[in-house]
Amino acid sequence: MPIFQNDPFETFSKSDYEQIRQAEKESILVSLFHAFAIPTAICVAGIAFFWSFPASSQTLTCSKAKTTAEFTVCNSEKLMILDERVDEIYAIALADQPTKPQKQAVSREHNNWQIKRASCGSNNACLAKVYTKHIESLAASATSQTNITAFKVEN
Repeated sequence: MPIFQNDPFETFSKSDYEQIRQAEKESILVSLFHAFAIPTAICVAGIAFFWSFPASSQTLTCSKAKTTAEFTVCNSEKLMILDERVDEIYAIALADQPTKPQKQAVSREHNNWQIKRASCGSNNACLAKVYTKHIESLAASATSQTNITAFKVEN
């Protein structure tokens, strides 16, 4: 009586060998797909989720200042007043947007403004100009007329 029902040393035909190799290749491709597709989908979903949130209404916290522009604003009373105005009108403009895409547009504009502010460095005149333009832009975005006139920039 043989130990094995099938001889383990029997030879495969060329077509059997090709079928096995093809199955191995397909198995490897499926494994690679699962290894990369699922984490990629999770990352894309995470990024989309992150960008769906509006920017923080507080534009600057002096204790957390990192850039030259932020330190310059913190050391100037006039720029700090403008920064407070931006905070207030940004909150109003964001609250006045009826749809999520409109809120996201205001948020993106605010994020772009923060980049422009950082590019001014320690130039007070540049910072004042960037703040003033952003206040005017936010005022135009706000549909509520509540206290909007209070946000006019005084020279």
